[in-house]
Amino acid sequence: QNTLRKEMPADTLQAIHALPSFSGTFATILKEIKKNRSEYLIIDLRGNSGGWTPIVLATLYQLYGYKYLQEDMDTEYYRIVSPLYMNKLEVTLEEFNNRYGTDYNFGDYTFSMEEQEDVPLDTLRRQ
Repeated sequence: QNTLRKEMPADTLQAIHALPSFSGTFATILKEIKKNRSEYLIIDLRGNSGGWTPIVLATLYQLYGYKYLQEDMDTEYYRIVSPLYMNKLEVTLEEFNNRYGTDYNFGDYTFSMEEQEDVPLDTLRRQ
């Protein structure tokens, strides 16, 4: 059984910085699982006092990939159009709008990369 345990330091801030991140630890474990061609993964949450629910999506993505979340589970996500998002996509807002035939401004929400052409933009903004 693999567990992560450390002595609690006197400095609380030091303790927080020393905590491993779930997604980073999980990514490392997942690489080992794939390398060893493990057939099963059991995540035992007994004794877990709670956590951060949105990490579930990142975990499912690491396990099954984009297709599972977007197509197999028929999940839809929204994104806020922001300079940070444009930077991630490595495009300008103008390039993004030209590519998808949209007229977004920073602060607007996008509900898919295949934008709904028949729905007025003002309707999407109110949703």
